[in-house]
Amino acid sequence: MRPFRQDDVDLLSGLIANQDFMRFSLGVYTREQTLGVLEKVLARQNANMPSLFAAMLRSNGMLLGYCGFEKIGMSLKKQTIHRGFLTNVFSRSRARWGKESAA
Repeated sequence: MRPFRQDDVDLLSGLIANQDFMRFSLGVYTREQTLGVLEKVLARQNANMPSLFAAMLRSNGMLLGYCGFEKIGMSLKKQTIHRGFLTNVFSRSRARWGKESAA
């Protein structure tokens, strides 16, 4: 898990353009809409406000999804469900945000 970066737009765009990934959200997004979402996330990060984190697979850098306190819960790629990522990512998100907000 790590903060989002400006160069994540293509990775994030690939996820939120996927109907299966976005099935519990407001629908799929275009690349331009994704850029708008990413800019909001980055603005919140830069203002030290709760935001979303990129959930990354360490072995290959694949973006699995995102989590954070701006959005309660998280979204992960279908093939990562039931593999322990949710527990790991959420606990790291909670710990990281707690440290940053206490500073």
